[in-house]
Amino acid sequence: MPKFDIHVLSQITDLGREASQLLVDFCRASLGDLGVCWKGENDPVTEADKAVHELCAKRLPSILEGVPLVSEEGGVPEGADEFWSLDPLDGTSEFVDRLGEWAFQLALVRNGKPVVAVVTLPAVDMMYVAVAGLGCQSGRISSDELSIFESFTPLRKERLVLTRSFPRRTSLQQIVQSHPSTEAILLGGVGYKVHAVLAGEGDTYFAVPRTLHPWDLAAPLLVATESGLVCRTLAGEEPIGPSGREPIPTGILVTRPLWLDRNLEFFARPDIVAMTETVDPR
Repeated sequence: MPKFDIHVLSQITDLGREASQLLVDFCRASLGDLGVCWKGENDPVTEADKAVHELCAKRLPSILEGVPLVSEEGGVPEGADEFWSLDPLDGTSEFVDRLGEWAFQLALVRNGKPVVAVVTLPAVDMMYVAVAGLGCQSGRISSDELSIFESFTPLRKERLVLTRSFPRRTSLQQIVQSHPSTEAILLGGVGYKVHAVLAGEGDTYFAVPRTLHPWDLAAPLLVATESGLVCRTLAGEEPIGPSGREPIPTGILVTRPLWLDRNLEFFARPDIVAMTETVDPR
């Protein structure tokens, strides 16, 4: 991995801290100041999302000139070999509800793979940064200190990390009822769910096909793999980061090496495959 990517990481780490402070300022404001609008059912967008997107759109060209941006709030460089993948506020619903389960996520994607990434969790003052092949570091957003981070396997049975939309998703409930794990926690935001696995609160996070977008996954994917977790599609393949705006057609699995084989066997079952293809309300 070129030293160039380490230099890029340093700059987007600073950008992640700045974006986090902006999100914290919005979170401390009144609900009326958030300017909540709805892109679709159960899919809000706020002035915070827009402000962080605009910050990154302004700063990223000075970090890597000519590299396009694919963000939840804009950008459509279909087929680009290298691009920025940005979710300015992953977990907007949880942000609006003041649940704390939200994140800033930014990654540089090259040939379908994230190579540099930062994920910040401002509500808990935590951040992760990673470079492909060089591992992950973590620390407090409020501190300049980052240290090498590796996830660990808690001494207990497997615990699933599920979306907060679980109560209204019938097919997802059926999948979980069939899963060999008997424990689960509900959390919001992809970045926060991956953080929960990294921190040992849970062990396995999965998303069924067409429920995630490229910006949901790119940064958490690199942080997870560089911390010792395993990421696969539900079919057992290496995930690819598309540059478009369409939902990711494959399901995603993030788990510990200990639990990988039994999860892949589970999701390969024909009845489970059929359940994962069922479209539930968002």
